Formats: sequence, C-alpha cells, structure tokens
Amino acid sequence: MPTTKDFKDVTGQFSPSDLDDVAIFDEKGAYVFDEGAVKARPESPQVYEKGTWCICKGGNQLILTNGPAITVYDIIRLEENSLILQLHRTKEEVADTYLLTYQPF
Repeated sequence: MPTTKDFKDVTGQFSPSDLDDVAIFDEKGAYVFDEGAVKARPESPQVYEKGTWCICKGGNQLILTNGPAITVYDIIRLEENSLILQLHRTKEEVADTYLLTYQPF
C-alpha cells in the first residue's frame, strides 16, 4: 500500500464547493456524485454524474461506468468507515497518480 509520504496533499487547491461533494453507491450497483450543500454555481445540477459501479479483479478495483466513460480505481483500503482509492491518469504524455480518501459524513 502506498504511504501518504508518497503523495502531495492537494486538498487545499479545491474550492469549498468541491470539498463537500457526496458520492453515493447503492447496493444495486448504481452511483451518483452529488454537489452537496455548496455549489460552485447555483444553476449547476445537484447530481453532476451518475452511472454504475462494480468491485472487480478479486476486490482490488472499483470500476465506474458513466455512459461510454469508464474510470478504474485501485482499491487501497475498503473498510466500514474508510475508502481509499488510487487513480492513475495520463494526459498528453504526463502521468499522475491520485490517492483519494472517502469517509462517511
């Protein structure tokens, strides 16, 4: 498992409207990403993404499907009160790895 020393904390770069977003995963395999209480713009939809999810690869990956878009996360930790995911992204030959931590509210 990667340690936090391997990553730079960029939470401070997010706006308050991003920090209160809510990810909801239901038992039927559907998910939604919700704006939470604070929106960046009042006219923004409350739910800004929805699709299906599955835990695959022997419990080691979370795969989100939103229409034709598929996002694959490596599951670093999945516990009752914590979900830690790792996301690898490459754009224009620049590779980044994100460590995302989710907790219930």
